[in-house]
Amino acid sequence: MQEDFSFIQGFVTRMMEIDTDEELLNLVIDQCIAYTGATSGTMAIISDDGHLDIKVVRGFTQDVKQDCRLTIGEGITGHVAETGKPWLCPDTGLDPHYVRMKGGIKSEVAVPIRIQGRTIGVINLDSRKKNAFNAHHVDLLMVLAANAALIYNRLAVIDNLKTKILYGNLLLESAEILNGEGSLRNKFAAIMDVLQTRLDMRRGTIVLRRETDLYTIHTAVGLKEDEIQKGVYKPGEGITGRIIDSGEAYAVRNIYEEPAFLNRTSARRRDPKDPRPLSFIGVPIRIMDDTVGVLSVDKPFDGRTFDEDISMLTILSSLLGQALQVEELTRSRSQRLFEENEQLKEVVQSKYACENIIGVSPPMLEIYRKIELVADSEATVLITGESGTGKELVADAIHNKSTRRDAPLVKLNCAAIPEGLLESELFGHKKGAFTGATYDRTGRIAQAHGGTLFLDEIGDMPLAMQTKLLRVIQNREVDIIGGNSPLQVNVRILAATSRKLEKMVRDGRFREDLFYRLNVFRIDIPPLRERREDIGLIAREYLKKLSQRENSEFCGISFEAVAAISELPLEGNVRELQNIIEQAYLIAGKGMIEVRHLGLSRSLGQTVASAENARTLVDVASLAGGLTGKAGEIYRTVVGEVERRLIEWALEQTGGNGSEAARLLGINRNTLHAKRPDT
Repeated sequence: MQEDFSFIQGFVTRMMEIDTDEELLNLVIDQCIAYTGATSGTMAIISDDGHLDIKVVRGFTQDVKQDCRLTIGEGITGHVAETGKPWLCPDTGLDPHYVRMKGGIKSEVAVPIRIQGRTIGVINLDSRKKNAFNAHHVDLLMVLAANAALIYNRLAVIDNLKTKILYGNLLLESAEILNGEGSLRNKFAAIMDVLQTRLDMRRGTIVLRRETDLYTIHTAVGLKEDEIQKGVYKPGEGITGRIIDSGEAYAVRNIYEEPAFLNRTSARRRDPKDPRPLSFIGVPIRIMDDTVGVLSVDKPFDGRTFDEDISMLTILSSLLGQALQVEELTRSRSQRLFEENEQLKEVVQSKYACENIIGVSPPMLEIYRKIELVADSEATVLITGESGTGKELVADAIHNKSTRRDAPLVKLNCAAIPEGLLESELFGHKKGAFTGATYDRTGRIAQAHGGTLFLDEIGDMPLAMQTKLLRVIQNREVDIIGGNSPLQVNVRILAATSRKLEKMVRDGRFREDLFYRLNVFRIDIPPLRERREDIGLIAREYLKKLSQRENSEFCGISFEAVAAISELPLEGNVRELQNIIEQAYLIAGKGMIEVRHLGLSRSLGQTVASAENARTLVDVASLAGGLTGKAGEIYRTVVGEVERRLIEWALEQTGGNGSEAARLLGINRNTLHAKRPDT
C-alpha cells in the first residue's frame, strides 16, 4: 500500500511540472505501463464528432492512430467511453466487446478519464498474457486517470486562454493590415501569410465571386499558380460550394476521408512525413446578407474542437467583407470618375484631334498644333518616333488638311523593299531597261504627281538612292530607269523614321544635305510611355472599333485595367496597346475588361515590341510581290535580303561587335563575317 502511495505521489509531482497536454499523455501512458507491466497501450481523447482519437501509443506503430478510429460504444475502449466505467478483460477471446487491433493480445484493461462527470478519454492497456490485470490495477489506474484529468483540464484552460490571446492578436494584426496602405489584393495576401505563420496552416484561400454563380481563388498561400487557376467553384459544389450556398461555416476533421471534398486545386496530398489528419475550416465572407466569398484554411488536426477556429475566422471574414464593401464603393466611385474623365477627354479629342490620331495629352495637343501649322504649306516634313507611335497617321492628317487633299497620297516603306528593287519602285523603269523589265512601270514618285509622297522608314534608304531622292527634291524631276529624259513632277514629300538620323549623318550612313532638305519642319511623336494619360482614351476608342467590328455592345474597360496596362513598358507603343486590348476583349467575352482579363495579354505584351521590331526588319510579302517580274530569282533575292537585314539589326543591337551579334543570332562567327554587308 505504501508502495502504491509513493508511486502515485511521484506521478502527481511529475505531472505538476508538465506544460503541455502532449507531455501529460505521454507521462500517463508510460507510468501506467510501468506499474502494470502491460505489453502495449493507448490513450484516446473523445473528439467533437463522437470518435476516439488515439493520441499516444506504445507497442503499436503510429499508423494505428489513423487506422483504428473507434466510435463511442465500439470495442472495449468505446464501451468505457460510453459508460464512463472501467472494464477488465482477463481473456480477450471470451469478451464480446473486444476489437482486435493486433495479434497476440490475450487480456486488456481500460479506464475512463473524466472531468466534472464527463468522460473525455480512455486509458487502454494490453498484455500478451491472460489474466495480466486485476482489480487492484483498475483502482490505481482510476486514481492516475483522475489526477491526469485534473491536470489535463488545467492545461486545457491555459491552452484555451493562450488560443484566445493568439487569435485576438491575429485579428488586431489583420485589422491593422486592412487599415494600412496598398491594394486589397496585397492586404489579403499579407493576412494569409499571418494565418500561415500563426496557425500552423498548410494552405489557405480567399475565394471571391467573379461572376454570377462563379467563384474563383482571389488570394492563396501554400498553392502554386497553376493550382490557384484550378480553384473555380459554383454554389453547392463541394465543401466550398456548400458554404457559398448555405452561408454557414463548415469544418472537416480529415479531408482525406471526406467524400464531399473536391480537391479541385489538386494541392492536397498526404505527407508521408506527417501522418496527422488534415482538417479544413471554411467560413463565408458576407456583405450584408450576400455571400461573396469563402475564407478557408487547411491545418493538421490537433484533436481540439473547431469552435475557436471558426469563431476567429468568422470575425476575420467579417473584416474582409467590410474591406471588400469599402473597396467596391471606392471602386464604383473611381470607375465613375474615370469614365467621366475619359468622356471629357473625348470631347477635347473631337475638338482638337486630327482624324484617327488619339490623345489629348500636352505632347499630343502640340502635335495637332504643328499639323495645323504645316498642313497648308509645301514644306517637306520629317516625322520621327518609335515604331508603333502613329507616324503614318500624322502623314495622313497633314495630307488631308493640305491643299493637295484631293490628289493622291502615295506611300512607300523603304525598309520593306530590297535595295535592288527600290530604285525601280521609287523612280519607275522603261520596258527593256534591265533583265525582267517586260513592261513600263510608273514609279511611286510619278504616281504621287500633284499630291503627296510619304516615305516611311527613310533611314533605311541606301546612300545611292538618297542621292537620287535629293535631286527629286531639289529639281522636282525624276530620272526614270531606261528613260531618255527626266520627268517633271509636282510632289510634296513627307518622310518618317524610327532611327536617329543625326547619328546616322555623323556615322556617314545618311547624307547630310538630304537630312537638311527633309528636316525643314519636324514633328517628334513621343512614345506611349511618355504620355500614359492617353492610354485610357486610346483603349476605349479601340474597344469601340472592336465592338462595331464584332457587332457587340461597347462595355468599356475598368480603371484598374488601365492602371495595370500603364505599368507595362509598352515598347511597342500603340500597336502593342491594341494587341493587349484585343486579346483582353476576347478573354472577357466581349464584355467589360477587368484586370483579370489582362493575364494572357500582359505576358504576351512583353513580346509584342520584339515581334513588331522583327516585322520592321523586312516585309517578306512586299519583297516577293515586287519580284514578280524576276521569275526564278525570288527565293534567292528575298532570303539574301532577310539575312542582310537581320545581320544589320544584330550588329546594331551589339554596337558592331561581330562575336556578340553571331551569338545573338545563334550562328557561327565565320558565317556572320561572310554574310556581313560591309565585307
